[in-house]
This record gives sequence, structure tokens and C-alpha cells, in this order.
Amino acid sequence: MRSRWLIAACLAGLLLAGCAATAPYRLIAPGPVIAGSLSVTADPGWNALGTIRLKKDAELWTRDGELLNRLIILPGIETGGTLFEKPDEKEAIPPFRADMLPHEIAELVESWLTKGFGEGESLVQSTGLRPATYGDRKGFAFDLTLALNDGPDYQGIGGGFVVDGRLNLVIFLAAVPYYFDRDREGAAALIASARHVAAL
Repeated sequence: MRSRWLIAACLAGLLLAGCAATAPYRLIAPGPVIAGSLSVTADPGWNALGTIRLKKDAELWTRDGELLNRLIILPGIETGGTLFEKPDEKEAIPPFRADMLPHEIAELVESWLTKGFGEGESLVQSTGLRPATYGDRKGFAFDLTLALNDGPDYQGIGGGFVVDGRLNLVIFLAAVPYYFDRDREGAAALIASARHVAAL
């Protein structure tokens, strides 16, 4: 059973960012970090992973390995865009639309994560949708639960805002209970630090 879980988790990693063997770690220095049109303030202990299928300028960070915790930074997703790249045009991945309301974006994240972790193999739910402010931008935040058929369960926090029709989103997921409980407060502060920055 454990071997099946590891295989499934690695496949999920490929969908979202690539397995650790193909994605070397890079230490993130504490302080402001810019990823595309998003700036976040990192606390100590994060490492960035190389990405395979995340969108341009997106980043995947982890503290203890992506099977235990991950932070996904998704800047500037335009209309028609998705959380991760499609392996082929036939794959049905729901796109973002600029006219989506916050609850629709939360449901979209559910769909994206369900695709990433495997349809029929995972149950993703968003709860606690609430307004949030990111600098001078009005946005939203929500909580996430993710149950896998064969693996650890996860809890998470997501938050984001739309600027000029583009979605900026930060998602934290961690295995429960230990890893999520340990890092929830810090992850929430990091998400709250998200700011829109002008393109260079």
C-alpha cells in the first residue's frame, strides 16, 4: 500500500511540479521574493523546486519535501489559463475566466487539485471563503481539505486576487496533523503578504 501511495504521490508531483529527483532544491532567502507579477515575503526554511508543468513564472516551494508540504505561487493567470500545463490539448482542465466570482475561483482550485492528485483518487473541498486584502487589492481567502484514497490527508490555505483580468493565487498544502499545524500560521502570513508588482 505504501509503495502505491509513493507512486501516486510522485505522479501528482509530476502534474504539479515534477518529482524531487528531477527538480533540484534551491534555498529561498527570507524576505521579499518576486515571481512574475506577485511578490511574497518568505519566512526562513523554504526551498524552491524546479518545475515541469507549472505555468510561466509560477513557483513551487517546500519545507520538508513536496509529499509533506508545498506552497504554490501562481502569478498572472490569464483568461483561458490553468494552474498547470496540459500534457495535450485533449485533456479536460477547466480554465480561469476573468469574470469569475471568488466562490467560482475556489471551486476551480478544487477542480485543478483533483486533476493534479488524480480523479477518483482524491477528494478536494474548499471551505471558509472570506474576503481578504492584499496591499491595496481586494481579494479572497479560503481553506482546503484534501483526502487521498491511498496516502496522507492534507489541509491547506489559499488566497488571491484578480488584477487586469489576471488571477494571482498562492496555495499552501501540508500533511495533517503535524505539518499543517506546525506551519499554518506562517503560511497564512506569507499568503497575506502577497502583493501585485508591475511587470519588469
